[in-house]
Amino acid sequence: MVATAGLFAPSIHFHNETFYILCTNTINDGKTIQTMNFYITCNDIWENNWSDPIYIDFSGIDPSFFFEDGRAYVQGSFRLHPLKQDGCVIKQFEIDIETGKSISDTNTIWDGHAKIHSEGPHIYKKDGWYYLLIAEGGTFEHHMLTIARSKNIWGPYASYEQNPILTADGTSEYIQGVGHGDLFQDLEGKWWGAVLGYRDAGGIFPLGRETFLTPVTWPENDWPSISQPKLQFEREHLSQITSKFPCKQPAERVADCYLRNPNPKHYGVSPDGKIISVTASNTDLSARTGTATFLGERQRQPVSTSTVILRWNKAHAALTLRAGLSLFKDDVRHAEIFYDYATSHVTLAFTQRGACTPILLGSILLDQNWSRIAFKIQSCTEIYEFLYRLDAFGDWKLLGSIDAIEMTARDFTGTILGIFASGSGDGEGSTVLFEDFNVSSEVPPRQASEARL
Repeated sequence: MVATAGLFAPSIHFHNETFYILCTNTINDGKTIQTMNFYITCNDIWENNWSDPIYIDFSGIDPSFFFEDGRAYVQGSFRLHPLKQDGCVIKQFEIDIETGKSISDTNTIWDGHAKIHSEGPHIYKKDGWYYLLIAEGGTFEHHMLTIARSKNIWGPYASYEQNPILTADGTSEYIQGVGHGDLFQDLEGKWWGAVLGYRDAGGIFPLGRETFLTPVTWPENDWPSISQPKLQFEREHLSQITSKFPCKQPAERVADCYLRNPNPKHYGVSPDGKIISVTASNTDLSARTGTATFLGERQRQPVSTSTVILRWNKAHAALTLRAGLSLFKDDVRHAEIFYDYATSHVTLAFTQRGACTPILLGSILLDQNWSRIAFKIQSCTEIYEFLYRLDAFGDWKLLGSIDAIEMTARDFTGTILGIFASGSGDGEGSTVLFEDFNVSSEVPPRQASEARL
């Protein structure tokens, strides 16, 4: 499974005191793409006690549920062949919610307004109408949200004459590529949209697609109006309302990201979370098979800093072993600042799309009179800088930098900052200790997630 495959577009639902997550697992071996659609359930979303997956028979992506009168309907973006068929339509079928088995025919209910990449369907019932919201136009500059409605859940669905109801196409908005959204109501009855988009700083967007919250107005018997997402907005609420499902402390380390299926024996965390032990794998970060030893967190703001301290272990001297801090986009775009135990160098290497071997951007020989090395990756909108200092004291020394455009691409996900260890021969299986791994962001005073409610 390549870095840009995996779980696509989960939709979450609550029905009859049960939470559902409906999702697509996408596997790409370079020749074919297989999409496996499934759902999982639980009764308390904070307990992480999800059921085993229940699979549904559907050729496509982006499944969503609609429940009514004891029936469970699935809508999805249907494609006969993901690699050979650009066009797709929205299909619907009914399932037995206990087994996932289809109990109806699978019918096309809408091919969309633009009829280009019709994806991400969701159905809502309001004022006697069934509203079908979908994404069209592809993920990037032509992305949009369109809507249709019908008096019957099976259609026919009539397209809104003022479609699209949301797009940044042809505008100078900072948040571009908006689309693939879902609508929901808060406890006061106000409507909101959660939509995808990316922050475009003059063609630079290494964070990839993000989820943005935006206000929605939906008059009775009329069509919804979705605001263009902004980093700052205000919306008044009239009162304090207590949720039926108050927030609980989530499981620890929920921000951790791994590559493919991690080996749990390769990772250990101290009770206070300050020390992380990792076991070096012979798989590096450019491999498309095997599992690299890597633990990271997503970069959440354009201006951010990631730091970690690597402990010295004299038993590792001269081994074929590398350990340090990585800026990871995918298997063909990543950069690492690390200590090379075989050469006694602190090294900065950059793997660039299309290059046969990593590019050496900086290297400095160290003697072994040190106990710890601190690594830092700091970023702004335009550049990533890679720094180090010995024994975690004194001034940081800049080893090199890369342009943020190198981490920008027309793909789904953004950058991850993480620790890694790789070894071959005598270095494979070595245990490396890191201290105080941290990813932090300089957040603007009033960003979207802090909108005054």
